[in-house]
Amino acid sequence: ASVVAPIASALEVARAGAGVAGTLVAEPRLALRMLPHVPPMTPHWREVVAGLPVLEPHIPRIAEILGPYMADVEPHLGRVLQRLDRLEPHLGYILGHMGVVAPHCGAIMDYFDVLMPFADIPMPSGG
Repeated sequence: ASVVAPIASALEVARAGAGVAGTLVAEPRLALRMLPHVPPMTPHWREVVAGLPVLEPHIPRIAEILGPYMADVEPHLGRVLQRLDRLEPHLGYILGHMGVVAPHCGAIMDYFDVLMPFADIPMPSGG
């Protein structure tokens, strides 16, 4: 039983990696938009690969918006990726508001444990 979980996890990462590759092959413009940002991400490849199951559905949006925000996010990328499981339910909102979130990425990660309970509070409708 102890061998099954790591194998299942590795297979999930491989499946997500294949899905990301398929997305980038099907939409080469996304690959071209991400290509300039590969060098600053290389120190974080282990975390990026481990996070692929969470990141996969968001790759098209990430590719579209990464450029202007990479300089703000990259210094904190390791911490962001380590907290990806907690961020996952909020990724759509985060990606949609990167202009506000990215410049404060460091402070958000510094106070992550204090802020996350507020992120989990449902927002009132109509606001």
